Amino acid sequence: MRARGGTRSAFALLAALFLLTSLAPGCAWLKRRAYEGGDRDSWQQPDRVVQQLALAPDAVVADIGAGGGYFTFRLADAVPQGRVFAVDVDADMTSYLAERAASEGRENVVTVLADPEDPGLPEPVDWVFVCNTFHHLPDPPTYFRTLRTSLRAGGRIAIVEYAPRDGFSLLGDHSTDKQAIVDAFDAAGYALDADHSFLDRQSFLVFAPAGS
Repeated sequence: MRARGGTRSAFALLAALFLLTSLAPGCAWLKRRAYEGGDRDSWQQPDRVVQQLALAPDAVVADIGAGGGYFTFRLADAVPQGRVFAVDVDADMTSYLAERAASEGRENVVTVLADPEDPGLPEPVDWVFVCNTFHHLPDPPTYFRTLRTSLRAGGRIAIVEYAPRDGFSLLGDHSTDKQAIVDAFDAAGYALDADHSFLDRQSFLVFAPAGS
């Protein structure tokens, strides 16, 4: 079990990195470090998260709020005959992801520089994956109501989001109560399809268009 001091140190690192990114626009390296965190693999369980999606090899996936590509390239590995749209509103991040995809020969990774209110997907997708980005959306019900037109038949939306913690949190407002997420999707015309509970710090919810 990790000592509490180690947990606090990890959160302190994340807080410091988020502060640095806000003070240093254009610094892609700092931004990537903020997204990745010092020990993120240990608590994020990225491989298990992707496994739970049960993606078809030819699925088309939108990674909204792709950041430094923490999930983008794992998703791309899971859909070798499909595509992953790495969507972000930050030009530094989409430029970095495009360069990395080209250098690694990842032809199934396509970057999309989005608007905060519209992901701008170039084609319909089977899955939308949103990790630690829900709280940034200015109007989630409207955003996902609009996004519904970009879902293929049988399409799903997965939301991984930090859960609020009791007392002071270095995450500040970078978290959302699970019920608030469910309510937003209900207002947007979706139904809860799955609620995965294995992540200690985050909720992991999957939604489907109501009636589908």
